[in-house]
Order: sequence, then structure tokens, then C-alpha cells
Amino acid sequence: MTRTEKAKHLFEDLGFNCAQAVAGAFADELSLSEDMLLRLSSAFGGGFGRMREMCGAVSGMTIVFGALYGFGTEQGSFDKATLYEIERELISEFSKEIGSFLCRDILGEDKATVGGTPSERTQKFYNERPCTKCVMTAVSILDDFISSQKNGTK
Repeated sequence: MTRTEKAKHLFEDLGFNCAQAVAGAFADELSLSEDMLLRLSSAFGGGFGRMREMCGAVSGMTIVFGALYGFGTEQGSFDKATLYEIERELISEFSKEIGSFLCRDILGEDKATVGGTPSERTQKFYNERPCTKCVMTAVSILDDFISSQKNGTK
């Protein structure tokens, strides 16, 4: 199963949110368990708790990107300025493909969703929303970046 297929499975078949589906698809790449990745990304769905801000798929992508290349008490793969520059490039690539990186713009909503209760996951939900495409796009963009780093092409 490819990472995009795994992300789609996590999102559509298992009902995880968009951020969880993206982050969970990279469990094999990180020294964190899939469960821990799902937990870390759980509050990012729906544009931060259904506030319709940053798309959860983008949040999941940046969580994994930071875990792989970010800095902590030790220097990561990139200095802060380079890390931020690459992060902006990844998000820009996502925006070009999807049209925005903001959940409310992607869903055509003009404000936060009232209440935190998630929408029921039905076939209508999946047919009417671009969320699966967002999840698969974020995974594909990050997967390509990781591959380019391993091959020394970026």
C-alpha cells in the first residue's frame, strides 16, 4: 500500500481526520508509533478543531515535515530560516493544487463551524467535500520531498 493509499484508508475507511490521515501515513518514516502520530495530529482536523483555519491535511504534512527535518534541543536537518522556506514551498505547492491552504476556503465556508461535533461520515460527505483529495495531495507532496532528500535531488 502506498502512502497516499494508506492516507485515504485512514481517512475514508477508518474515519480519522485529515491531519491524522496524513501524519499516520508516514509512521514508517518516523521513530514514533502510528498511534502517537494519530494522537499528536488529532486536534488539527477541520482546520484546528473545526475552526476552518489551516487545512488539517497541511497541518499533518507540516507535523511530519517538522518531525523529520526540524530542530529541537539539537540542530535538525535545516536551520530555522531554511526550514521555514521549505515549509512555505510545500504549502505553496499544496495551494496551487487545491486552491488554498485554508480549510474554510477549500470548503467554501466563510466562518468557523459552530460547535466541535464533526460531520457524519457518509458517502455524501466524501462525494461533496474535497478532503480526500487534500489528504492525498499533502501526502504526495511530502512523499516527493522526502524522496528528493534521500536521493539528493533537492
